[in-house]
Amino acid sequence: MLNYQTDWEILALRKQYRQYRQYSQDYDLSKPVWIGDTCYQFQLLSLFDDRLKVYLPAQFEELPEPIARVKYPSGNRPPIIKTNGALNVDFTFSLLSKAAAPLTVQSVWQEIDRHFPRNVLYETGAFKSEKIETIWLEYKNFSLETEVYNILFIVQCADGAVMLGRALFNI
Repeated sequence: MLNYQTDWEILALRKQYRQYRQYSQDYDLSKPVWIGDTCYQFQLLSLFDDRLKVYLPAQFEELPEPIARVKYPSGNRPPIIKTNGALNVDFTFSLLSKAAAPLTVQSVWQEIDRHFPRNVLYETGAFKSEKIETIWLEYKNFSLETEVYNILFIVQCADGAVMLGRALFNI
C-alpha cells in the first residue's frame, strides 16, 4: 500500500533538520553521536583497496549472502552491502570503471526516471574538492511490499574510477 503521507513527513523532517543545523556544530564522527534518542558509534570503513573511506554505524554488518540474493536479485548486486540488525537499512557500494561521460545529477535522474517513472525526487546536490567530485540524489522508490527512501551518491575518485553508493531505508 502506498503511503503518500510519508512524502510530507520526509519534507517536514528535512525542514526541521535545516533549522536545527543552523544552531548546531558539525558532527565529529570519530566520537559517539546522538541522533534522536539513539547513540551511534561510527567506524571508518575502507572501500576498494583504500580508494575511498566512509564512516558507517559500527553495528552495521555484511548482509548475509542468502539474504542478499533475495533483497538484491539482480546479477548486478553491489559487492559491498552493509545492513543494520533489523535488515531494514542498507548501505551499498559498487566500484565502476571510469565514466564514459561526465556524470551530472540531471543525467543520473533521467536514467533512473526512465526505468522507474513512479519514483519521487526530493533533493539533489553536488560537491567538488581537490581530490573528489560527488553528486547525490535523495528519492523514494516503490517495491511490491514497501516504499524505500534512498540517498544515491556517486563519487569520482582521484584515479578516475567511479564509486556508486546508496543508503536505503525501508519506510
